[in-house]
Amino acid sequence: MAPYIYSARSSSDLEKLSSIHKVRIISDLAEQQRGSSANLGEVQNLLDIKPSALLQTERELLQSPGGFFLVALAQASYADVATATRIQPSRERTAVDWPDYSNSLDAIVGSSSPTRPSSSDYEIESEYIGEDENEAHRTIREVIAVNLVVNFLRYVLQCCLKQDDNGEEIRARANGMRDQATVAGVNNTFEDDAGMSKYIRQAIGWALVHPYMALIEAKRAQGIHIDSRTGRSSPVVSNDMTAQYLGEAVLAWRANRNLLGRNVFLIAVSNTFVQFIHFSPGRDYDEYLNARTKAVQKRLVDNKKKDTFVRMRRTKWFDLRLSEGRRIAMCHVLMLVWWHASQDAAVVLSETDIGSDENMQSDDNDEDEYCDDSGHGDNDIDFDQGYVGGSSSE
Repeated sequence: MAPYIYSARSSSDLEKLSSIHKVRIISDLAEQQRGSSANLGEVQNLLDIKPSALLQTERELLQSPGGFFLVALAQASYADVATATRIQPSRERTAVDWPDYSNSLDAIVGSSSPTRPSSSDYEIESEYIGEDENEAHRTIREVIAVNLVVNFLRYVLQCCLKQDDNGEEIRARANGMRDQATVAGVNNTFEDDAGMSKYIRQAIGWALVHPYMALIEAKRAQGIHIDSRTGRSSPVVSNDMTAQYLGEAVLAWRANRNLLGRNVFLIAVSNTFVQFIHFSPGRDYDEYLNARTKAVQKRLVDNKKKDTFVRMRRTKWFDLRLSEGRRIAMCHVLMLVWWHASQDAAVVLSETDIGSDENMQSDDNDEDEYCDDSGHGDNDIDFDQGYVGGSSSE
C-alpha cells in the first residue's frame, strides 16, 4: 500500500471508507500491533457531538464522555465570542511627537502582536451559529488551536483506538520539540508546536522513542474562503505559509534521517481546521542540502539524473467543529498509525533500503489518494508537487 493518507471523493466512497477504516484497517493494525482494536462506542460519541452541547458549563462538559476534547472544542469554537464592552466617552488625546521615536510595530512587517488588528477573520458555518455571531468570531490564538488538535489526537488514539498494553503507546505530544539541523554548512534550530509520538515503558517511566510520527504546526491563515456553492469555509493559505511547513519538515528530516527515512508527516492547524501533509525528499536531496554555494546547488538541480526535489501531498482542510470533518480527520489519524505500524512490522531496513524509492514512495500518478467529500473551498485542491530543495536553504 502506498505511504499516503486516504479519504473519499463521494458520499458513497465515504461510507465505504468509513467501513474500511473501522473494520479492515483496524484489523490490519491489530495484526501489526498485537491486538489493537476500535472502540466503536467512543467513535460514535466523537461523531455525535452537537453544537448545542458546547454551550454547557465547563463542569458539565468535563463530566461528559470525552469531556477534555469537548472543553478544547468549545474554547476554540467560541474563543473570541464575548460580550462587547461599553465604550465610555473620553477626551481626545494627541500623541507626543518624539523626533527619535520609532514605532516597533511598524518596524516588524507582519508582526503577530496581539495589539495589531488581524485580517484573518473566521466565520463559523451556518449550521453552528447565526450571521451576527459569525461576524463576532475571530481567528483564535495558535495555542488554543494546538490544544484542540492535541486533544483530538488524544480522543482518537486513547479512546477510539484500543492500543494493546505491550509496553509501548502512541500518544499526542503536547510539548514542542526543538532540534538542530545543518543546511549548507549553517546550523539551523527548529521547533514544532506539538506532535504525534511513540513512547515505550521503562522502569522509571515512559521514554520517547519516536517524536516525529507527525509534526503539528499551527499558523494563522491570511483569511477565510467560503465556497459559494456549498457554504463551507476553509482557511486561505499563502505560499509563504506552505514554505514554512516545508522548511519545518525538511529540518526535522535532516536532523532525524535514520528515524524518518524518506517520509515526513505534518498536521497543519489553522483555527479549528486541520490538514494532513506528506513530504518525501528525493534520493539526492541530502546532497543538495550539503551544497554550500548557489553554483553547486544549481548544478545539482540542473542534473536530470539527480532527484533533488521534495514531493509534497496534502489533504483538504477538515473542520473539527463538524461531524464530517472529525470523521475524516479521525480516519487520517488511524491511517498514520497503521502506516507507522506497517513500517515497524517490516524487516528492519538498512540505510540502503531506507533510500529506496520502491519502498518509500508511491506512484506519482495516483491522484485519488488525497481526495475527500468535505466540500471545502476550491482553493484547497489536492496536488502532488515537486519542490526544489533550494527554496529552504537559500
